[in-house]
Amino acid sequence: MKTTDKDLRDSRGSILIVAIIFATISAISLGSYIRMAATEMRLANSQFYSNASLNLAEAGIEEALFAINQDAWGEQNWGPGPSSSDRQKRFEDVELGSGARGNFTVRVLDHESHTPTVITEARVSAGGSTATKQIEAKLTRRSYFGNGITSRSAIVIRGNRVYIASYRSSIPATLSNDLDNGSIASVMVIDESIDIGNAIIRGWVATGGGDPIWRPNATVGSHDTPEGVVDEEHISNDFSSSFPEVEPPDTTLALPYLDEDEIGTLGEYVIYTADSVNRSGAGSELRITGHVTMVVDNDFNIGGNGQVIIEEGASLTLFVGGELSVKGNGMANESGIPGNLQIYGFGDGGYDWDLGGTADLFAAVYAPIMNINMLGTSEFRGAVVGDDVFLNGDVDFWYDEDLRELFTDNRYAMTRWQELYGDNRYDLGSGG
Repeated sequence: MKTTDKDLRDSRGSILIVAIIFATISAISLGSYIRMAATEMRLANSQFYSNASLNLAEAGIEEALFAINQDAWGEQNWGPGPSSSDRQKRFEDVELGSGARGNFTVRVLDHESHTPTVITEARVSAGGSTATKQIEAKLTRRSYFGNGITSRSAIVIRGNRVYIASYRSSIPATLSNDLDNGSIASVMVIDESIDIGNAIIRGWVATGGGDPIWRPNATVGSHDTPEGVVDEEHISNDFSSSFPEVEPPDTTLALPYLDEDEIGTLGEYVIYTADSVNRSGAGSELRITGHVTMVVDNDFNIGGNGQVIIEEGASLTLFVGGELSVKGNGMANESGIPGNLQIYGFGDGGYDWDLGGTADLFAAVYAPIMNINMLGTSEFRGAVVGDDVFLNGDVDFWYDEDLRELFTDNRYAMTRWQELYGDNRYDLGSGG
């Protein structure tokens, strides 16, 4: 068939149309790809700036910790904050790489208190974009007894009624006011590391990362929180703590031998040592009239009719390397001040410590290598640090907030932090 000029022109036109369509599609696809790449780059930059601002805000917390722990306010050029009890400092023009620069402002509220608060705000800017982060960090003086109950592993609560609140032994009237710091905490990061059961907790429940569990009648919150309500604002999962090893003092003075039915008295300012102590017989009483330290290498058992009495104005610091059992009216701290009866676990650990009975026990117990069981119908005042901690029965547990001042090196540690958003943010006057 003969091909005419018209056919050739039509063919060339079709090819041209196809080429134009293909070029248009390619241009659209290329434009879409470029826009997508640009969007991804903006998102990546935004994420970079967001992470950089968070890192700067956390650096602000470190600056505050250094200043408060080293008392370096003047040396580090910190100025006053809005209140005379506050300190504040601004850090300018921090080079972050990739053309990004930042600044951050740090404010320490109530910087001389036992529980100051750090607010830090960081801004990172580059290429016309700005990212801002603000963090609130709660600090406390480092102490063995920063919470009512602290566990290196799990806390499990059972029984008909376990009630946990706080008070101050130096102000006995606070027992009737239900202070709201009866907190319990575990450093475990797994779920169910704390099982609240049906307990009433006037304070915080904190874990190292997991979620606690509870039963329908549980209560967690402040004094105003109705029973049967768990206020999840009083639950946190950013708790951390260290557990220093206990080293008992050296001594060569043997504890005087006491028969099961003998009444003994220790009144000197001295350190006694014994392989074990077991007092449960009728009339088996050990009376502490002075400031006494006792190191027991193995088991310490007081029960039945046996009793250790710490008289008013006296104190007992007890180190135990094995099992510990306090039953019946076993330990009577007549001063009512938990700091006057301090009990420490040392050695390889792994033993059960039973704190139960029908009498009240006022004590500060630090044994992160021992399993603590609190049983019975008694009232406990003080604080407990253990490995696994188990409560069962009708136990009233009152955390003595005065114990925070025991065994601190005047340094502070962060107990919890949170990022602040919207109306919850502070006005630090950071500027752009």
